[in-house]
Amino acid sequence: LGLTVRAMSRDIEDAAEEFGSQYDWVEADVTEPATLTKAVEGVDIVISAVATAWPIGSNRSEKVDYEGTINLSKAAKAAGATRFVIITSSSSGVKDHFLNTIGGDVLIWKGKAEQVLVDSGLEYVVVGPAGIDDSPGGEKAIGLIPRSEYESGMFIGREDMATVIIAAAGRADANGRVFTTTNIAGPSSDAWLDRFAL
Repeated sequence: LGLTVRAMSRDIEDAAEEFGSQYDWVEADVTEPATLTKAVEGVDIVISAVATAWPIGSNRSEKVDYEGTINLSKAAKAAGATRFVIITSSSSGVKDHFLNTIGGDVLIWKGKAEQVLVDSGLEYVVVGPAGIDDSPGGEKAIGLIPRSEYESGMFIGREDMATVIIAAAGRADANGRVFTTTNIAGPSSDAWLDRFAL
């Protein structure tokens, strides 16, 4: 698309080794607001794939998913970014869920993080993927559905999810949308793009 991608990580050497050195890597941490200025300077669109993997300590969901979203959205707004796309969970905000028991109320904090973004004044898109697998992209149909229609057992391939995220970052009709994305029955097509306008 002719865009320059800046990628953020707490460890840019490991990140570049795993994902490639062709990006403009910036070392920053959403739990440390002072590190974010350089990461978002001159950026038009922020895509946040931040998520905790540990339910306790300084990397618990409250600090990473919730406070991290506060910090990153504030930094993005101050830097003049126009849109913030957050990859979250299709079960965000659900209180009675086993993931809250084992994950330190992770879904509750994710739900609070989404509300922070909605209230931030930035253009926003909230994408809750179905279960993510490594099936090849571009082979299955993609669906955008209300999160209330999400059911356990739905899946989307990682590459197809990335396609949805990039579209959501740039399309005017994606602004203000909150949805689940999943692979659905049928051959691959671009029909799902029309769902942004619904």
